[in-house]
Amino acid sequence: MVYVPGVWNFKLSVGYVRSESEGVESARTIDALLRAARKLTPRLELYVQGGYHQNRFAGIDRSLAAEAGAAYQFLSGDPHSLKVEGGLGYTSEKRLVPPPPATETRNFATARVGLEYKWKFSKTGEFSEEASFTEDLKDSRDWRFANKVSLAAALAKNASIKLSYAWLTLNEPAPGKEKTDKITSAALVAKF
Repeated sequence: MVYVPGVWNFKLSVGYVRSESEGVESARTIDALLRAARKLTPRLELYVQGGYHQNRFAGIDRSLAAEAGAAYQFLSGDPHSLKVEGGLGYTSEKRLVPPPPATETRNFATARVGLEYKWKFSKTGEFSEEASFTEDLKDSRDWRFANKVSLAAALAKNASIKLSYAWLTLNEPAPGKEKTDKITSAALVAKF
């Protein structure tokens, strides 16, 4: 959900992905993001955001992250928009390690750069791509990269359906887990 009163912009997004194969759960991811941004100029804004991530199949029991930064809108309007952002933050991550139920907690400062591109190709359709690179400032080998490509179509004035494909890389995964995770999803999106 997005709420834009004047120069402020508030965003809340929650995602849940579950997959099952032959009656056995094979994937479950929970994501949440709360973000507040304030425009300083028509193109420049400052933001703070907090996020939650859980993916036990990738060895992440829970990850809490907070970040503050700035974003600059290089292109705005229709049909194309391009925003670049950068921020500093802090992450507390609890990983699952063998043998269960053992865990390892990682706490570290982060630096992140992100890119958000949108192409409104029709009155009711939109293509978007969001990419971000996050560096663990405590351990430079523990970087993360996320790229999400989406196609959205309006169902009503404030609601749309969104099909997405996400490519997530965790350079130092939990023991016994893969570096890369790919997620295909469908979501209902509400805008206020």
